[in-house]
Parts: sequence; structure tokens; C-alpha cells
Amino acid sequence: MIGDFEHSGPRRLARRVNRTLVGLLVSSFAAGAFSALNAQEQVPRDAAAAMQAPAKAGDARLLPLPSNWTDRLKVNGDVRIRGEYTEKEDDPSRERMRLRARLWLDAMISDNLKAVIGLATGDGDPASSNQTMDDAFSRKPIRLDLAYIDWRPGFAPGLALDAGKMRNPCLVVDDLIWDTDVTPEGLALGYKRGFGPVELIANAMAFWVDERHKVMEKMDGGAAQSTDADTLLYTGQLGFKYKPCDTAHVLVAGSYYHYQNMAGYQALCDGTMSYGNSTVSPGGSADKYYLYEYRIWEGMAELGLTCPLTGLPVRLYGNFVKNADPDGDNAGFMAGIRFNNASEANTFAVDYNYSRLEKDAVVGAFTDRDRWGGGTDGQGHKVRGTYMLAKNLALDVTVFLDESAISGEGKSFRRYQADLTAKF
Repeated sequence: MIGDFEHSGPRRLARRVNRTLVGLLVSSFAAGAFSALNAQEQVPRDAAAAMQAPAKAGDARLLPLPSNWTDRLKVNGDVRIRGEYTEKEDDPSRERMRLRARLWLDAMISDNLKAVIGLATGDGDPASSNQTMDDAFSRKPIRLDLAYIDWRPGFAPGLALDAGKMRNPCLVVDDLIWDTDVTPEGLALGYKRGFGPVELIANAMAFWVDERHKVMEKMDGGAAQSTDADTLLYTGQLGFKYKPCDTAHVLVAGSYYHYQNMAGYQALCDGTMSYGNSTVSPGGSADKYYLYEYRIWEGMAELGLTCPLTGLPVRLYGNFVKNADPDGDNAGFMAGIRFNNASEANTFAVDYNYSRLEKDAVVGAFTDRDRWGGGTDGQGHKVRGTYMLAKNLALDVTVFLDESAISGEGKSFRRYQADLTAKF
């Protein structure tokens, strides 16, 4: 008997303990579920009461996440598929398919404060997010495109402060100076205020272009030397927009771009490429160093109205730029016209402009990458037609009839693009 109890007694006892524990767990789960369902109805009232109740020392209560927190997040972006054909004098023609994908997240922290994060395809070129369909279905790189804080302080209506890697805050009427893919890094202060039909626009910006810390990026005495001098860009803009009615406006503005530490320093982005600017290469090396500083003055104007013949909106635009440092090859301009705005399904728009950029008018590393092959030292025509196949789905056809290397003999340049873009 003693032997049987030693073997069977513990087993029976263990089974009883197990049944008891299971019963307790089931009862606890049922009670907890009932309490949770009952408490769910009380969350809004309890949360409101907790928010209104005075805080106590050592109070560690956690409030539930607001049920509408998703309303504070905004996700958007686009995907573009491009077919492209390029002809350049003295070079073989090129056909290729390209793509671009961008994704942005805006998080509203409060009514006047938000944080923005963006991702985009790209290989590091600040003026292009395109990726060529190539390399046997290889994965395409994704890089940080935006990361900034946008603050609109309530004590100063019309004032805006951006800090970080941001959407380009510069006032522009076209892409003569800036490619639309460029996202500057630094601080931007903007101010807008209306005085009846007139709006005042003022911007002040400080951008960190290139940090140098004991790098061989300065030319001195015909040889590269170590330097700690950073390249920065300081920008000021002032403009006025007159809007006498809902269908017409006039914009007049001026800009000053002051690059610090350019002459004698290695070319930006890719130290072996000048993007059309005047450079020198010490000792016959592949590295290029800027020959001039860039102190750029800009004047711009825009006229928007409704065409009396068609009833469609029309926009006339243009700007002129000049770099104050070099004595020649230092100016540029653009003039264009746009008919209609393609926004809803089955709407269209047509845009035409003519532009010219001499070698040292602006910094070539940040200009449009499509026109005459990118950079400066070119001139030509651009025609674009847009048709909305559906809401947020656009078909664009663009033709560039350009001439590159205009500081020399000039070379013919032709580019044809067809884009399919979906926005969300």
C-alpha cells in the first residue's frame, strides 16, 4: 500500500492541482474579458476625467492613446515610370526606362507644429531621384529625402520656421536655378502677410552645403591642401503678390544667393564633375576645383490670368540671374507660358519655356538634370503636355530641343520623355 501511494498518490494530487489551476485561469480570463469590455465603454469618460483631474505627486497613470491619433498622420507620395530617348552630338543615342518612387509622412504634433519624414529612390544625386531599369532586376536604393520640423508659432501669424532636410523653401517661378528634386538642409524662416489684395513674401535661409573637416578639398599653390572650411549658402528673398480677383495675380520678387567657400574648393556632389561650371584640376588630376565664387542675384515675375478666348487659366513666368563674381559667362534667364491646370480626370495642360544658363551663372550641381544634359552652359526649348487619365494619374510628354557647351562651339542635344505618374 505504501508503495502504491508513493506512485499513484502524487499523480492524483498533481491532476487535482492542474484542474484547479486551469479552472482559476479560465475564471480569471473570463472575468478579465468582461472587465475589459465594460472598461472600454468608460475609456473616453475616464480619459477625459483623468485629463481634467489635477496632477498628483508621484502619479504614474498612463492615459490611453486618443482614438483619433491616425487623423494626425498624413501619408502621400508618388510613383513615376518614364520612357526616355536622348540624342547628343558626338555621342551614341540612348534609350532607357526609368522609375521614381517617393513616400512622405507628415505627423501633426499640434495645430502649428509638425514633423515630416520622406523617402525616395536615388543614388545620392541631390538633383535626381530617378533610377534606371537595369542590372538584371536588382534592388533599387532608397534614401532619406526629407527629415524636418515645421513650426508656425502662434504668437506671430504668417511666420514659418523649418529646420532639417526640407522641401525647397525658396520662392521660385520655374526650375532655372533649382531642380525640383533638390531638398536643402539647414534652417529656413518664411513670412507672409496680406495687406488687402497685396501679399508680402519674405524668406531668409541658411543651408549647410558641404562640411569639411581636415579633408584634401582646397587648392592652394597648384596642389590640394587640407581644409576645415565648410561651404554654406545664405539666401534672402523679398516679393509681392497682387491678386485683384480670384482669376488673376501678379508676382514680383527678388533673391540673393551667397555661397561661402566655393572658389578654390573641390566641386560639390562629385568632385570630378563640374556640371558646367568653370573649374581647374591641379597636376592633371581628375579632381575639379571651382574657379569662382557664387554671389547670385535673381529677379522673377509671374502673371496669372484667365484667357478671354478660351476661359482657361494662363500663366506667364520668367526670371533673370547673374553671378557677381566672374566678369563673363555669368548670366542666365528663362521665359515661359503655361495653359490650363491638369488636376481632374480628362483635363490637360501645356507648358513651353526657353532658357539659357551661362557657365557660371549659378551652381550647376543643383540645376535641372534633364535640360541639355544637366548643369549650366546650355540653352534651349522645353515643351511639355500633360493629360489626366484619371484622378491622380497623369500622362506627361516632354521634348527638350537644346544646345550644350555654348561657351564653346556648342553641341546639339535632344531629349524625349513619356511619363506615367500616380499620386496618392
